[in-house]
Amino acid sequence: MKQYKKIISIAFLCVSFALPLSASGDNQGMGVVNFKTCIENSKTGKESQKSLESMRKEMVQILGKTEATLSELSEKLNNEDYLDGLTPEAEKELKDQFRSINEQYNRDQNGYYQTLNQANMALLQKAQGSIAMASEKIAEKKGLKIVINEDMCSYITSDLDITSQVIAEMDKDFDENLPAKNNESEE
Repeated sequence: MKQYKKIISIAFLCVSFALPLSASGDNQGMGVVNFKTCIENSKTGKESQKSLESMRKEMVQILGKTEATLSELSEKLNNEDYLDGLTPEAEKELKDQFRSINEQYNRDQNGYYQTLNQANMALLQKAQGSIAMASEKIAEKKGLKIVINEDMCSYITSDLDITSQVIAEMDKDFDENLPAKNNESEE
């Protein structure tokens, strides 16, 4: 219920700013930015996506090895001829080993998903900050009174869209901060 109130409040805020601007015929007091496009096309967003994908691949690789072990043990446990050749103690040990590895696999999988989700949220927050800073700079340059996310709008005219300018500003900031990032990674 709180989310709906927040959405309604934000929508009301946007409408209250938009009405005076459109009534005066001055659409240039407002800008709209597409968050998704900024993430997909900016250097910051691309780096974040690359980092997240690398982390995901590493986790899949680690889990894949455990899956292979589980599959091998499962085949042995489902092979009656193989089980007949084992002593009861060896069969119990095999089942215990399967159960133990399966439990560890489930813990690892849950941990990896949680880590991946946390990393995704951190990257989105970083991108949001970058988009906000770039939007503010563009707003100052263009004399805009408000910049809102396109997702908040049912319809916009193309003259309000400042996404490409925000991406250019984000890329400029990214390039300016690149030497600092390289120095940090060398230490």
